[in-house]
Amino acid sequence: MYACYLDNRLAGIGAMTDEPALAGQPTWRMRRFYVHRAFRRRNVAKAIATALLQNASGSVSTLTVHAGNQTAARFWEAIGFRRVAGLAWSHERTMPDATNARPT
Repeated sequence: MYACYLDNRLAGIGAMTDEPALAGQPTWRMRRFYVHRAFRRRNVAKAIATALLQNASGSVSTLTVHAGNQTAARFWEAIGFRRVAGLAWSHERTMPDATNARPT
C-alpha cells in the first residue's frame, strides 16, 4: 500500500493484492485507489500507480484492475493497461520483465 501526502494532508492511497480470480500465472490486482476530491487532477493517482508498478516489476507477470467507471478506465489505459473482456477484471498490464517473475 502506498499513500501520497500533499500540504501535510493525505491526498490518496492505493494498494496491490494477489488477484483473487484464477489467472494461470503470477498476477496481482491494483486496488483500493482513492484520491481526495481536493487533490484530484494533481497526478496523485499517477504517482501512486507508478510506485506500485515499480514495486511489482520483476515480481509478477501480470497486473489487473477492475475499473469501476469510464473515467477510471481512461486513467488505467493512459498508464498502459489494456481493456479485456470476459475476465474477473476489466484491464490488465503485462509486466516487461515477467520472464524473471518470482513466485508470489
